Amino acid sequence: MKPYSYDLRVKVLHYSFTHSILDTATTFGIGTNTVFLLKKLYDETGDVQPRKSQRIYERLITTEGETFLQALILTEPDLSINDLRNTYEEKFGVYVSHGTMVNALKRLNLTYKKKFC
Repeated sequence: MKPYSYDLRVKVLHYSFTHSILDTATTFGIGTNTVFLLKKLYDETGDVQPRKSQRIYERLITTEGETFLQALILTEPDLSINDLRNTYEEKFGVYVSHGTMVNALKRLNLTYKKKFC
């Protein structure tokens, strides 16, 4: 979810200086926790700009792994997701979930076997 706009954050903060948190939240149609957190953010930083996300996710399937998957699917197109996951884990020693493998294959525009027949 995107953060509230800066001008709304400023209006909420200024309104909260003279009104209760509940009254402010009701007036602007936002949650009481949002008002509380905006006031807390202002106390800590002196501004209500949203904090930058500090989450950095590294992909479990590296570019080398993606190349391996492309070659594997070209040679054996009937492999299921579980087969691909097991082969990837044997080759690179990294366990990947079903969703991670599906997302990697979508990113590479590769199709995969969907039935276990």
